[in-house]
Amino acid sequence: ALYTIELFPDSGSLDFRLARATLSYRSSKEGKMLTIEKTLRRSDLAPSWKAASERLQIASLAKAWSESLRGNGDASPDEVAAQARALAKRFPADPKASELADLAEISAKLP
Repeated sequence: ALYTIELFPDSGSLDFRLARATLSYRSSKEGKMLTIEKTLRRSDLAPSWKAASERLQIASLAKAWSESLRGNGDASPDEVAAQARALAKRFPADPKASELADLAEISAKLP
């Protein structure tokens, strides 16, 4: 597979194209080269982190947690644990959110 990502300069418009991603690959069924192209516009983005999808919130908070454990993050382990607990309360049916909250709280208590 071959992919390219092209970034565009900011125009300030909500319909502004941020980037275009192109993926070219050979189909295993037909043996033909196929290409998929997707344009990302500013309007495709959520206006805030809380408005983002549940999946993105959990994944990005897990990344923040890993960075806090290394001492490289913008947030302390205590701050990440508090955010994770709030996220688990907002998404009580998601086991990944509660698992992240539990692990973040445990690690925040480590010396």
